[in-house]
Amino acid sequence: MPIFEQKIEKQLDYSFEELAKAMPITPKWGVKKNSENKNVFWYGFKGHLLVGTKSQYILQHFLSSGNMNDAKAAIPL
Repeated sequence: MPIFEQKIEKQLDYSFEELAKAMPITPKWGVKKNSENKNVFWYGFKGHLLVGTKSQYILQHFLSSGNMNDAKAAIPL
């Protein structure tokens, strides 16, 4: 099973370089239900940013497939 399809805790066993190489970057379709119980679809990419709270500078960034869970990018960031 690919790294980013496993539980988040499993990412702790990998180096930053391994996580960066394994980040899914192929755009894929995603779907979820909104508050009105209607399906919302998307296709494309997603940007993940690590921003300093005092400086407001971008400290790290990743581009991933749009259907990747935001929490899965927390460990590499």
